[in-house]
Amino acid sequence: MDQCFSVRWDGSYIDEVGEWYFVAVFFLNGEPVALAGNDFRAYPFMVVPEFMIGGIASIASMFAVLAYKRYRQAGR
Repeated sequence: MDQCFSVRWDGSYIDEVGEWYFVAVFFLNGEPVALAGNDFRAYPFMVVPEFMIGGIASIASMFAVLAYKRYRQAGR
């Protein structure tokens, strides 16, 4: 008797950015009868926001040091 089934997996198990290809082989009475594949792409969705936030924080810290230095000089 043939059975129809589905398999679900969590995409968070992929720990590398890139393109992945998954293959499934279907058997009937022990003989392969079908081959199916699907592409999956893992995107680096957190890289750009972290880079932008880090750049803004670096520039803001430089301005804060400059403002503090001017504040100290004006107090003398």
